[in-house]
Amino acid sequence: MSESDEVYLAHSVERHSCYMFRADELHAEVTSDTGGKGASQGMFVGCFIDTATGFITLQCDGKETRHKYRMEPGTKLFPGVFLEPTSKETLQIELGRTPTTLPLSAAVLQNSDKHVIPQMPPRLKVQILKPHQWSRVPNTSLKIHALKLSDIRGWSMLAEDAVPMLALHIPEEDRCIDILELIEYDKLLSFHAHSLALYCAVCYQSNYRAAHTLCSHVDQKQLLYAMQSEYMSGPLRMGFYNLLISLHLESFANTMEVTQNEFIVPLRPELKEIYAQEEMGNSMSATHTESFLDAVNISSHTQYDMTFFSCVFIFFFIFPSSRHLTPLVALCVFVRRNPPAAITLFLPSHTLAAAAPLVFTFDLRSICPACCSEQFTIPDSQSLHSTYDTPSGGYISTNIETIKGLSSPHFPLDVAREFVMCALSEAVKTNQVHNRDPIGGSNENLFVPLLKLVDKLLLVGILQDDDITKLLIMIDPRNWDPDYDPEGKDENRKGLVDMEIAEGVKLQLCYVLHHLLDLQKRHRVESLIAFAHDYVGEVQQDQLRRYIEIKQSDLPSSVAAKKTREFRCPPREQMNAILGFKNLTDEELEETPCGEDLRKKLLDYHDRLMTKAKIPAGPEEEGEAEETQSPESKGVVSKFVMILGGQKEEVAEEVVAQEPEVLDPADKFKKVLVDTIVRWASESFIETPVLIREMFSLLVRQYNSIGEMMAALEKTYVISSNTKKDVETLWLCLSKNVMAVMMNTLGRRAQAAGETQTPEGEVTQTKEKDTSHEMVVACCKFLCYFCRTGRQNQKAMFDHLPFLLENSYILLSRPSLRGSTPLDVAYSSLMDNTELALALREHHLEKIAVYLSRCGLQSNSELVEKGYPDLGWDPVEGERYLDFLRFCVWVGDCVGGRLTILNLSWHSLKQNGLTCCG
Repeated sequence: MSESDEVYLAHSVERHSCYMFRADELHAEVTSDTGGKGASQGMFVGCFIDTATGFITLQCDGKETRHKYRMEPGTKLFPGVFLEPTSKETLQIELGRTPTTLPLSAAVLQNSDKHVIPQMPPRLKVQILKPHQWSRVPNTSLKIHALKLSDIRGWSMLAEDAVPMLALHIPEEDRCIDILELIEYDKLLSFHAHSLALYCAVCYQSNYRAAHTLCSHVDQKQLLYAMQSEYMSGPLRMGFYNLLISLHLESFANTMEVTQNEFIVPLRPELKEIYAQEEMGNSMSATHTESFLDAVNISSHTQYDMTFFSCVFIFFFIFPSSRHLTPLVALCVFVRRNPPAAITLFLPSHTLAAAAPLVFTFDLRSICPACCSEQFTIPDSQSLHSTYDTPSGGYISTNIETIKGLSSPHFPLDVAREFVMCALSEAVKTNQVHNRDPIGGSNENLFVPLLKLVDKLLLVGILQDDDITKLLIMIDPRNWDPDYDPEGKDENRKGLVDMEIAEGVKLQLCYVLHHLLDLQKRHRVESLIAFAHDYVGEVQQDQLRRYIEIKQSDLPSSVAAKKTREFRCPPREQMNAILGFKNLTDEELEETPCGEDLRKKLLDYHDRLMTKAKIPAGPEEEGEAEETQSPESKGVVSKFVMILGGQKEEVAEEVVAQEPEVLDPADKFKKVLVDTIVRWASESFIETPVLIREMFSLLVRQYNSIGEMMAALEKTYVISSNTKKDVETLWLCLSKNVMAVMMNTLGRRAQAAGETQTPEGEVTQTKEKDTSHEMVVACCKFLCYFCRTGRQNQKAMFDHLPFLLENSYILLSRPSLRGSTPLDVAYSSLMDNTELALALREHHLEKIAVYLSRCGLQSNSELVEKGYPDLGWDPVEGERYLDFLRFCVWVGDCVGGRLTILNLSWHSLKQNGLTCCG
């Protein structure tokens, strides 16, 4: 067939097993309204069948539509309507007729010819689909291999990979359901989500004992399954992630966040090696730093500190009461150490329905030879009894005799890190376009748990450099991905800052960015210390050279004394004189003691630091700057005025084109961050006040980089690498010395107050100024900071609690000294520490109750002197004492004891006449 030949389509047959139409599309075809509005008064859809030709047509509101189909002979049609009812009267089915057609009943119900008397046709029954029962099927089925060994031995079945599931037990109905089915049961879903929230609340403020107990209810396997499940409902997904953080990460993450702005940097050779590259001083992805940081303290295991190996044995016993074989499943736990000679089987009493548990011993080699190939040790029967004999019949260790030395329960954080990074990467990739069914049901349930867990892992130092780099690429691939191709494969690629995300996701992203900026600030501080270490050494060498030159020169004594005055000043004044050359003129620079090379080196470092700290201008701003700075030709009028005035036209100097500054991704990301925050604030109304605060706090940090570094350097301590242990010892001993100084100061103050009181009751006026309160304030400030830096420090200060409570009334009348009084030291010694708070006794709080009762019997003299009205009681001191009592109530199994003590204290307050403080 040639190219000029035309091909005509004679017939085209398209077969369908069903024909489906949308009512709104049919209505849009027959109406002329272009607004696309639906029928407000309903619509009438008709279906007509021509039995002679086999054509089926559709009408809408009495008008023909373009849909027309031909049926094959013998075709059976079953009409169906699918709709979501919004009221009781939603649908009406009619077997109507038109002037040219008969109703459907005329063709279906042909029984009127058989009756002499005409009768009405029977009523048609409409079949309705109703939800009856729903049961979930596993996503993957078990792969089972069956093999018949023999007629005597029977069949052998082997499952390759187990399919895990998490079931929820309903004791009232005595049944279990898959936890993924809770999406169909709203009440059970809400109850389970609130139970998980309650577990998180019980673990609040480092309640390690409750955390270890909860690990017997929600163990490691359950948390890992809930994390990795893609079909978990949103509330449960949030609840399990929050519980994981509360059980294993929250305590240490809070400690790291509190000490995020404090730096103790040892001067090691590694410090120079790390910051030999200039990019490290501004890095947001490098986790290796030289400043001291706390290490994650996690218990190796809830039950034992060794690896477990378990075997399941089935034994058959004949009991006299039943006289039949009773199978029992025994769980044998071994610890990999020494080979055992026998196995001890512990049977709980509730299993046997006996008065006491039974212990049996068997030869392990005869029962399970495979176990003897490994080296195991079996715990003794007493430990098994205390470990496994639980009321519920489970094998859980809840025997925690003391809470000393407890820490967060064990969890494989590396496994969590690998999973959460893969899950977050997949979520960002999926959310590039509109995602109809995200994991968890919404955009917030998808991203918030992942970002929250990433944030906590970043705080505790589990994330590695590669993980942070991947995280930054997911946030802003345009600046952080070195292989980003804007005109090729990455043309439509978006990061988290470019996506449409919920407010909860924005809040968690702000938290992550805050902590990344904290890491960058730590690198900047350490790089500054690394530069200052070498620079100060060079300044001292130059100073020594100049001193030797002056000593070796034959200068008159008056001239030599003038030149050596610099070396006789204190070190601070010497450094100020050497480095204070920033605003000097050229003539003054010639007389400055700092050499030109040293000045140039410091100025270059200062310029680099300013370049990293400022926000780079965008391409539009750079173009505007070039237009304003480029020399333009002056107008004719200005030239004429210059000629009349006798002025010579200035010759425009050639502007040397400056090389563009090479910016690293961290510098470019600051501009992106500012634009993103401004866009978030302007695109929609923000309903979360916390998000507003975090957004603008993040925005302020971009413009206040120098101020942040100045504040950080005030809390930076540089020590020698050889004195690390000495500093740790000094840190512990310093609190004892400060405590002794405060005790001596308070003792001398009380003694001086007693001596100034004359026998007649007259007070003698002393000319010397009393400065004891300044010493007390300084000691209390240090001791409060000391308690905040570690739990061991709190324990050391808690030993002096009786002395602190006896002197807790001192300096409370001054509101400006909040945080600098003995009472502040007292509650700092037990704040956020469950162990010490539970160690409080009644006689401790009785002193506070007595002091609090006195607040209703006296006035505040300082407030009265300043002109405030006399209220008849001291509101300042009363508020401080009530603050102390607020830290004495903790969540745990001793809440009843705490409340009993507080009730006794409250009764003593009422007996002492405290009525106005209530």
